Amino acid sequence: MNLREMRTELVALLGDVQEDRAVVLKANAILNRACRQFLAEATWYFANRTATLSFQENVKEYALPATVLRLNELEVRLQTSWKALGFVSEREFPYVIPTPTVRGVPKFFTLRGFQAIQFYPIPSEIALTEQVGVDYEYQLRHVTLAEDTDESIILDEFMDPVLNKAEEIYRRLAGQDNLAALAGNRYQASLEAAFEANRKVVGAAGRDIVKDQPTDQGQDRGIDQRRV
Repeated sequence: MNLREMRTELVALLGDVQEDRAVVLKANAILNRACRQFLAEATWYFANRTATLSFQENVKEYALPATVLRLNELEVRLQTSWKALGFVSEREFPYVIPTPTVRGVPKFFTLRGFQAIQFYPIPSEIALTEQVGVDYEYQLRHVTLAEDTDESIILDEFMDPVLNKAEEIYRRLAGQDNLAALAGNRYQASLEAAFEANRKVVGAAGRDIVKDQPTDQGQDRGIDQRRV
């Protein structure tokens, strides 16, 4: 949902507000504030993405996106042939890979921390037609929405708490305390629903949610090796 769509939803919730320039500026600021507050409520693990890396001849190591939190069940695959690559831990890599200078189409990979991924065999010229897809999760970080077309990183199905919180803030600033309290109640109810949806995602990935205690992106970066 972009900023304009979020603002339209907020104005509809308010009901008695005309969307003039002053309201637009105020609503935009409040929506950004509501997004930040929602994201601070928990560590949200519902954002799955695929990074696409292009092989380069004789280059064995590639940087991972800065947003990587964990790789989903170590799902790394060649996108043209759709072949999954085998995972070898960084510690075992020197012992499992007999001749690290061999070149060809990669069949295995290892992670160097969460900064880089390394392939074996080293990509050769025949591998240049392939791209590798890396499925991963990233921890949500709010990026200020400034233009009407700016898209929120919060998924649409998790947007109700944001809009309810924005209404609560708006009405509180307007001195409408009773209506603000009602909006606050709706926020709590929709937030609990979001927590439950988040638990389902986390449960499927075999990890625990940390409610009200957001972790730093550089921490809790476990890898699920159950299906490797």
